[in-house]
Amino acid sequence: MSMVKKILLDILLSNGCVIVVECEEDMTLDKIKQNILSCIKRQTPFNELVHDHKNYYLESVTLSAQIIPLYDEQIKLNKLNLFYGYLSLREHDAFLDEKDDLPLMSLLLGFPLDDFASTLEREACEARSSLNGNIIFGQ
Repeated sequence: MSMVKKILLDILLSNGCVIVVECEEDMTLDKIKQNILSCIKRQTPFNELVHDHKNYYLESVTLSAQIIPLYDEQIKLNKLNLFYGYLSLREHDAFLDEKDDLPLMSLLLGFPLDDFASTLEREACEARSSLNGNIIFGQ
């Protein structure tokens, strides 16, 4: 019976804080990202910072000290060949720009933007989502 090896990862958050998350070596990056976000939600000072997990991606540092984004979330942790258990949780730039504009847009509309989003028809929501996806991934 083989035992799955547990690994402690230091995770650098976008606000500069570091948390430690325990992961199994055969976990995918998607599962690790979900674990990170659930850990953040349990910690009182950070729970307001968490958004949908699709708005985040992980970064790693190679042996040659290059920072690489890890967009393929189906890669398993043991395939990354990390020399140190460190990953960085990043928000997509387009999401950051939109998030910064939300309070201003809410003020201009006169009501919270979440209420506005619920009034949009499906086609408008899909077009907005597609536009954001093109900006994020440069398509």
